[in-house]
Amino acid sequence: MLAKPRIFISSTIYDFKDLRSSMKYWLEGLGYEVMLSEYNDFTKPLDENSYNACFDAIRNCDYFILLIGSRVGGLYDKTQKISITRQEYEIAYELVKSKKIKLVTFIRKEVWDIREDRKALSDFLKRDYQEKLEKEIIHDISNHQSSFVNDAELTFKFIRQVTRVDEMKQAVQGMGEFPIGNWTHQFTTFQDIIDVLQTELKFSQSLNRVALSRNLKREIKYNLSLLTEELKDGTGIITYYGTCAKNHLKGSYTDYSEIPREKLFHFIFFYLDVVNSPFKLSVKFTEQALISGEFLDFDRNTNNYQIGLLHNALFHLQEHINRLKELQADYKARRPDLMNKYADKIKSPQCTKIRIFNLELATPFAIYNCHQNIVRLCLGILKGVDGDNERLLNLKLLPPSPFEKESKDLQHSWERVNVENVERWMDEIEKSDTGEFEEELRKQIKEQVKHYQNAENNNSKI
Repeated sequence: MLAKPRIFISSTIYDFKDLRSSMKYWLEGLGYEVMLSEYNDFTKPLDENSYNACFDAIRNCDYFILLIGSRVGGLYDKTQKISITRQEYEIAYELVKSKKIKLVTFIRKEVWDIREDRKALSDFLKRDYQEKLEKEIIHDISNHQSSFVNDAELTFKFIRQVTRVDEMKQAVQGMGEFPIGNWTHQFTTFQDIIDVLQTELKFSQSLNRVALSRNLKREIKYNLSLLTEELKDGTGIITYYGTCAKNHLKGSYTDYSEIPREKLFHFIFFYLDVVNSPFKLSVKFTEQALISGEFLDFDRNTNNYQIGLLHNALFHLQEHINRLKELQADYKARRPDLMNKYADKIKSPQCTKIRIFNLELATPFAIYNCHQNIVRLCLGILKGVDGDNERLLNLKLLPPSPFEKESKDLQHSWERVNVENVERWMDEIEKSDTGEFEEELRKQIKEQVKHYQNAENNNSKI
């Protein structure tokens, strides 16, 4: 099992305590394993020196984040005046050179500004007061201790080391190679750090979103594998055998269509295979994606989350898969045997076309349309999860009925009401008083009763 990416945060603890804990909390929420010396984040062998335990932890990390502030902190080597943080950096930099770790360095902006100001002061004193002041005095003035920088000389030397100034000068003069890992980032707020890390660590999503996206894509690809098959010319949708027959469908469900014998045979074969095969399409991660809200769009104008293209497509995918289950179960329960009914005509070479009542084909072709829509939604969602919404923008779904004339009737009778229509209906209720609303409701019921009576009369004439 692969471990999470590991990050070691190096800095003085005293002046960075709150920032270190905030970074740990934030990065762990994104799925990283964060190591801080003041926490029990890594094994600390009791028979080893505490410093060496930290150094070993650095060697097992993928990222090293260095924070430089106003304090030097404890010394690792008092003779050479090397701080613990500086020693940790030197361990990490050796790993950077062998590409075993990635380094991200932050310098508090106030410290950087003081360093630049002290440097300008030193240049000024050397230029205008060199004859009056000794070098040691100029050095002491430029590196004097203040309430903000407790040891300016060591702090500024550390910054000089991290930015690799001397190596850069030598490289420019052709006396060596340009150093690596010498990028530094000034920061004032925690947001400054977040902005840099989102780029440097190459992440823009939480681990939860990453995991959900990958699981969702895996599920959709699995579903597509069930909705496709290997054809002579390559992989194709299993509805392939029904397409030609569907193109010969004419009129409404009360009419008849003449379908070529071979095309009808292929379609019935496809249909029986789909209806009788166990239904295995998965919606586990589709449902998780909808519940999580990870794919909602944030509307800056309303300062709220909205259902956008991707989230809406996930809704439609879930509905179509559930609807396909219902259509299959319903048709399987009634078991109209099209193959046996038209077997003689299908077997007869003399019969080039078969005249068939459209109502018998309504559910089979509704299943066909449902299959097509699921495939189209799956392909669009796969692109949408990766940030490409072009396919979703141009997505066109087939109507619930294979008969164009009856699609609107079906929409009213057994399809769910459009969400936008529900919202308009709710607004109308708010605007009208109770009496007007009840009167309008009675009118709608009368119209629906009349509609179904006409439909029953038409069926009785068939």
